[in-house]
Amino acid sequence: MVRFFCFPCLIFILSFHNVLAGEIKDQTHCDLVGPNEKVLKNLSSYTECHTECAKSQDCQGYVFVSHWNRCFLKSEVKRLAKVNLISGLPGLKAKMDQDHSGKDIKQESAINAEECQQKCKKFGACAAYTYIKGYQTCWLKKKPGSFRPKVFYCGRKS
Repeated sequence: MVRFFCFPCLIFILSFHNVLAGEIKDQTHCDLVGPNEKVLKNLSSYTECHTECAKSQDCQGYVFVSHWNRCFLKSEVKRLAKVNLISGLPGLKAKMDQDHSGKDIKQESAINAEECQQKCKKFGACAAYTYIKGYQTCWLKKKPGSFRPKVFYCGRKS
């Protein structure tokens, strides 16, 4: 029996497989809008989330939210949204990429973080706020809790 081995053919097949499998491009400050295939808890980093998505044929992308340590594997990606969290206390300078742990009491829309801060000042029960840039969402908080780093990471198969 004669066997034939074509090394250039093997290289071509392996590189073509990567295209079919879909390379994942990682980004920060983003969210992928679309249905979840699966939600994984207690992952320590976005790289673990990336790996889980790469292993799944049905995963079209992922979103990892730091501090929550949650990984959302997406079965479909409708669009990408740029997302930043900006949190603060009324009258003080806001902090980027931070979520405020105080209890949510009200959600409102706001054009920017400054408008969110003004809404907090006007609402008597508000002790802090978190603004989600990209969704123009303002969360008014009941208690002056602590600031926690929170960044959205995402990756989408090409």
